Amino acid sequence: MRAGGTGIWGNFQVTIDLPGRPPTARGTLEVFEEAQDGSGRELNKVVVPIVFGRALVDPYNGFAQYTVERGDTLSSIAEQFLGDADRSRAIFQANRDQIEDPDLIFSGQVLRVPQ
Repeated sequence: MRAGGTGIWGNFQVTIDLPGRPPTARGTLEVFEEAQDGSGRELNKVVVPIVFGRALVDPYNGFAQYTVERGDTLSSIAEQFLGDADRSRAIFQANRDQIEDPDLIFSGQVLRVPQ
């Protein structure tokens, strides 16, 4: 497993080997410690929403962070980073936690762009 994060932004990336490409981009990861008494109880459990990058772009090499500037659209960002404006849906799916409408992004938003 490989992990890394930026700390200050609250973004974290971890690589987990999966048997195949996930059918959807969104999922959850349960993180917990196991009780030391052998009971198998899960302690301090946290359920974290995650994005399966490989479901967005394949091959997947991580996320770049991009700060939206005035006049940007998801299509223009997709063209700049992914070479194809039609791949804007991948950026939308990677940022569903902060974008409800793909036509409404705002200057200053920090978006994850799958690479």
